[in-house]
Amino acid sequence: MRFSLRALPLGAFLARLFLGLALAWPALAMPLERVAPAPLVFIEPVLDETEQVATVTENGQELLVFREVEPGAEGSDLRQELTASPVVGTVARLYTVARDVLAGLKVPTSGPVAVHVYAGEMFGSVGPAHAARRIRLRRASGVEETPAGFIILSDIDAGSWRLSVADMRREKFLAMTLAHEIGHAMMADAYAGSVDLRALSVSRTGHDVMAITDPQMALHEGWAEALEAYIGDSLAARKVTGWGEGSGDPTVRAMFRGRQDILRADQYIWERVGARDGETRNGLQMMASEGVAAYQLWQVLSHRDFSGPELLEGFRRVIATLARHKPRDVGGLMQALAADWPAHRPMLARMLYEWTKWVPYSPAGGELYKKYWVAQLAAKRHQVADETAKELARELAEARAAYDKFKEAAFREVLARTSLAPALADPLWIDSGRKRLGLNLATADELSEFLTRLGGESAAALTVAQQLTERRDSSGGGYFRQVEELAPLVGEKLAAALKSAREEFSRSVESQAAQASLAAYLAAHPDRILRGRLARWHREARGR
Repeated sequence: MRFSLRALPLGAFLARLFLGLALAWPALAMPLERVAPAPLVFIEPVLDETEQVATVTENGQELLVFREVEPGAEGSDLRQELTASPVVGTVARLYTVARDVLAGLKVPTSGPVAVHVYAGEMFGSVGPAHAARRIRLRRASGVEETPAGFIILSDIDAGSWRLSVADMRREKFLAMTLAHEIGHAMMADAYAGSVDLRALSVSRTGHDVMAITDPQMALHEGWAEALEAYIGDSLAARKVTGWGEGSGDPTVRAMFRGRQDILRADQYIWERVGARDGETRNGLQMMASEGVAAYQLWQVLSHRDFSGPELLEGFRRVIATLARHKPRDVGGLMQALAADWPAHRPMLARMLYEWTKWVPYSPAGGELYKKYWVAQLAAKRHQVADETAKELARELAEARAAYDKFKEAAFREVLARTSLAPALADPLWIDSGRKRLGLNLATADELSEFLTRLGGESAAALTVAQQLTERRDSSGGGYFRQVEELAPLVGEKLAAALKSAREEFSRSVESQAAQASLAAYLAAHPDRILRGRLARWHREARGR
């Protein structure tokens, strides 16, 4: 561990020294191959006389009761397949490392170091999911344990389409899907129940790397997506073979092409993905994009200066920082990493802002970058060596110089701040009147349709939506702070309807937060768990 030479208060110095000693724990210093993987323990619910999952009460908390599935029982082939997977083996070892880091930091965790998996439909066809709920587990040995959560492997039924566990096995992404869910288990352990990013999320649009949801959901899912990409890097760095095509696990190349789109570093910051016109999302949209959070975290985990040649030190550092600070968005995580590892603060600032074209710092970053992008494209397209080419080259040089000057000044200003995190307001959410769908006025997605449903004409609604988008993006921050700001554009009638929808959304979020049981959560949010991501993978696997 490297310490800054600047003078530190005694408390801060001791805190960093303790963190460094915790990460230097002998069991953590060994190569990943020598780390014992956390075992996969397959479990099944114990049913009561009404054929419901039995429960017990402990310290006023109701725990679902499970028992361990015998090794030779039905489904043992699935257990063998997953246990033999290098992907699962890698994430199981990482889970052991994560738990050791948390033990070194004295973070309270519940239950043994093991991954508990329930493969079945008792909770409905909710798809693969991590249930962050303590359970009572009766082991085959007769010992009773209380794990902090478990993973559900079930079919997913989205109404218009269905994807089974058998499909996932056949299409060779069940192992990485399990790794994704184990990533959620790691984060839940690090936060130790004190913060639940999924519960804090108010977006009701499901989730996907392409979607704009909210900063909490973006970090929660972005971490698990980044872990998938990091596992591929780790396997390659350790020269692990037997997990490529024909072995049942995706290759690194396949991960780049399909499921690991996050590795394409220019996909999720654009207003129109694939248009490549230089028009970026605004800063709030970027920080609420799962793909952006995933890419940022993947950069951190796989940066050799931060992670070392085996790409393991960065993982330990991130787990430790998650546990110490419990950040609620990717900007907060980058600031927390900078606080814990100050020698890497400039690198972390570059990671956070360079790839996002400095838009979360200021909308001016996006405007200058677009001018540079347009000039660059024009120069590339003009292949004739004439006076026009010289003029285009001059314009390109000027645009690049202006952008470089801006971003270097911004970089110095960000480093001088107390926090690296961008200063963005919360999204302005309203209730769109759709089941499980909240409309975020920071994105203006589906706004014209929403205004039409409120009673406006479709053509007029589209015009109003465009005006709102322009006003939003020119407001200095890329978002509205109050519904009242919309009144001059939409008129008093629609403004009143928007205000009512905003109040309804607040009430529904409060009601959602009151739902404490796993059954209620899964029943209320069947499409919140991997729906968009699995749908995309399914289409790709079918060649559509």
